[in-house]
Amino acid sequence: MTLDRPSGSPTPRAALVLFARVGGDPKPLGLDPASHRRLDRRLLCATLRTLARFRDRAGLVLALDARPDPELTAQLGADATVLVQRGRGFGPRLLDALERTRRLGFDRLVVVGSDAPALSSYDVEAALSARGEVVLGPAVDGGVYLLGLDATDLPLL
Repeated sequence: MTLDRPSGSPTPRAALVLFARVGGDPKPLGLDPASHRRLDRRLLCATLRTLARFRDRAGLVLALDARPDPELTAQLGADATVLVQRGRGFGPRLLDALERTRRLGFDRLVVVGSDAPALSSYDVEAALSARGEVVLGPAVDGGVYLLGLDATDLPLL
């Protein structure tokens, strides 16, 4: 795992950006903090398993709200890139993470959250393959669970 990709190393043209919380205060779900952390970790691990199927076609970038703990670091592998989120609020943190991922040399960005347990390989495949198009996976709360776009489309956000 690297916090910054070494210069000169080959970079896949597509990036799977996992936008996740691993620290800080949990969302209010009526769970005690320890139970909430276990749930968050299970969701994160399930998402990582789905994304692992595409590691030969896309780089893995984790945009986390804190540095990963040793257990998570061991799961990621040496080729994963970790970016610690910057900015105030969800939108600015997401845009910053996507821009930093673009600067790493990626030209197709597929971002997912760690709280979408129904994320399927089909969803990821569709977003990776739709070069030149914006792909949205709509969520029932009005947001999205998946966003795929070319790096040149970042100004649309």
